[in-house]
Amino acid sequence: MRVGFLAPEGTFTWETTMLVAKERGWPADTEFVPYANGDEVIAALDRGELDYGMVAGATSLAAEFPRVRERIGAAANVQIVGECQRVCHYTLMAKPGARLDGIRTVRSAQKAFDDCAGWLTANLPAARAEASASTGAGAAIVAAASDLTLAAIAPPAAAVRHGLEPLAENIEDDPQNWTRWLVLGRR
Repeated sequence: MRVGFLAPEGTFTWETTMLVAKERGWPADTEFVPYANGDEVIAALDRGELDYGMVAGATSLAAEFPRVRERIGAAANVQIVGECQRVCHYTLMAKPGARLDGIRTVRSAQKAFDDCAGWLTANLPAARAEASASTGAGAAIVAAASDLTLAAIAPPAAAVRHGLEPLAENIEDDPQNWTRWLVLGRR
């Protein structure tokens, strides 16, 4: 079995995919295939390269994602077979030795910046926000750099996965900040 998700490992989508795999009893040898975005997951599923895919379909701040629904509707061989909604807590993380007062640049997905805007304004008003393809990608960029002024906003698991240290936890403006993922399958 092959399941597509938003890359890299360490994103909320990856965490949710692992949760759904356990809940659904997917085989231990399931291959989890990373993709750069949800459109690529939907296209690969439509081409028959995957058995399932996981894409974000709605959030507490952005409501439904009409573009995702349109892409699914336009795909001849893709259907929604389930949903998983969960609260998402963000962590600001950096290389060991970095300090909150030294952070000058923060990497993450645009949605994370939106979800943490109030915290960033209050705690890192001078820091530059640089968008990455996903929260996990932002964490990977920080991990690969030797810059102690660089941090990422990502799920707590990304800190563990990439050897980063949390500088601040639960930094989302809404503590009930949720995302609803769509479990996609073939028609």
